[in-house]
Amino acid sequence: MSQTTQIEELIPVKTKSGLGYDIIIGQELDDLIVSEFGGNVFAVVDQNVYDIYNKKLNFDRLGNRLYILKSGEQSKQWKYAQAIAQKMLSSGCDRQTKMVAIGGGVTGDLSGFVASIFMRGVKIIHVPTTLLSCVDSSIGGKTGINLDDYKNILGAFYQPSKILISANFIKTLPLREIKCGIGEIIKTALLSQKVFDYVSANISKILILDSGAIFDIIKLCVEFKDYITSSDEREASLRKILNLGHTIGHALEAASKFKLSHGEYVLSGIELESKIARNLGIIDEEYYKTIMHLLRLVSTPKIKIKNIDNLIKIMKADKKNSEGKIDFIFAKNQGETQEYLLKPDRLRTLLEAVI
Repeated sequence: MSQTTQIEELIPVKTKSGLGYDIIIGQELDDLIVSEFGGNVFAVVDQNVYDIYNKKLNFDRLGNRLYILKSGEQSKQWKYAQAIAQKMLSSGCDRQTKMVAIGGGVTGDLSGFVASIFMRGVKIIHVPTTLLSCVDSSIGGKTGINLDDYKNILGAFYQPSKILISANFIKTLPLREIKCGIGEIIKTALLSQKVFDYVSANISKILILDSGAIFDIIKLCVEFKDYITSSDEREASLRKILNLGHTIGHALEAASKFKLSHGEYVLSGIELESKIARNLGIIDEEYYKTIMHLLRLVSTPKIKIKNIDNLIKIMKADKKNSEGKIDFIFAKNQGETQEYLLKPDRLRTLLEAVI
């Protein structure tokens, strides 16, 4: 094995539906990534990743089997899904084609969606390159695109055939992307005692991107999310806990036109939802203080809410809602959550009290 392929962890995934694949984690997996470029393959590569790594990984070798995706949330739209599918068709892709998605959450979500619908489904390999996609979005088979200002309205549950997590990509991320990943790490820490203990003891190392700490936190988050999503592949019960902070977080993201990163909106969502849970008497007081302390440590942004009614309008389109009520996952205590449905008028009163 060459020096550029250093597999340090292999996590076999087996879902209840019987689908299985491997998650391979290493500090640098260049040779494994390049080995996926042979044969009947089509790659979608984030523009920033292409600019930084093309010289090293030579994406250009793929010729017309390469689609370079503009970076950012604005690319998570139907027109880009259509453009990828059209290029796959014109370049001779068929049902045996293997897609390789190399980039962050947007690249993975969009490419996974296209893989799920192109000729009724082709194989896809995820190569996450951002902290958020390494610890969260690449795991579990969720794919999707946005519709107007609404997050992930079009999508499918579609498992990859493999995930290659090369921690070395984290070294070249801008600060915005680091903050984005931190948001999902904090969320996971509130759900998993093991992740919480590691974050509490190593938050300073994580924030300075210490390579050992980054590798460890990726592994811990992947193991936790794999456990949850393998147990509940289609979000019927247990998997819902992963939406902690996301009901308000997604609404803030859409209302402000994605000015901050997804993870920063999740952090703000956790803060506001924890305050609502406190006013409802759901959350343990000491645990509430612990959450607020963690959020301060990672510099959670203060987002000014100008229009509560607009925020609620966005939340009313959330996929998890039921019977006209807005669905929340509230933190209750360490590793313990409570699902709670709120009528829009009641939610308005609660929001007015905490913003």
